[in-house]
Amino acid sequence: MSQYLFGDYVEHRKRGDDFIDGAQPASPSPDFTLRINTAPVKVTPTSLVILCESCDRAETGRLWTVATDARNKVDVTHGNITKATTAAIVNAANKNLGEGGGVCGAIFGAVKRAGGHAQLTAACREIGHCPTGDAVITPSFGLAAPWIIHAVGPVWRGRKWDEINSPLTEDELSQLRELGETYVAVLRVCRENGVSSVTIPAISTGIYGLPKELGAAIARTVCARDAGDLKVTLIAYEDDSHETLAAAPTAAALRMLSSVGLW
Repeated sequence: MSQYLFGDYVEHRKRGDDFIDGAQPASPSPDFTLRINTAPVKVTPTSLVILCESCDRAETGRLWTVATDARNKVDVTHGNITKATTAAIVNAANKNLGEGGGVCGAIFGAVKRAGGHAQLTAACREIGHCPTGDAVITPSFGLAAPWIIHAVGPVWRGRKWDEINSPLTEDELSQLRELGETYVAVLRVCRENGVSSVTIPAISTGIYGLPKELGAAIARTVCARDAGDLKVTLIAYEDDSHETLAAAPTAAALRMLSSVGLW
């Protein structure tokens, strides 16, 4: 990853030029101002400056966007989501809100051990359906967290992370937008129901197959942007998933996601 020193303006190049590779600010000062479209934008050493992939013009000061770093705004933890003590936990649900595998199976299994399986199943059946990109809420029926938010992320139909050697396809971009909408929906449901804290797994990155690097970047960036006063914790059960989540968002993932339109 290239390092850049920023002045009053950034001279950018056409997309594909080797000079443009995403950057973290290299200024030794605590913060400084970058001018974009002649308007000053405050940039801190923890900000990420990324190339806007939707534009390939070669003019001065118009091609860059500033993405506020998510690392200081969202907690990341390693553990079992069914034992979380936040006001709500998020179930990586399917559209029919039925018992499934992965995180969904773990949550239904924990509720069964707590004696609330029949009630949870009935509550989900009463709601009946949740479209991809949306979320609904039920009581947890016996877990430490009193509420379960059931969020439906996309089933990935795209390439694996190590196979993405060209720009994302329209279908891949559409699925990533749906994932972003899923996190937005979770936070909206929290606010609508007075939920002050929530623990969220890496939605769609398990059995649904979405690349963990992209999923983690979307999770941390969207939650940091939209959490407001909500206390948001992102959780991973497996060691490699936790490492990916803790390191996100990487410059490589942000470059791929710059045309998704989430920030």
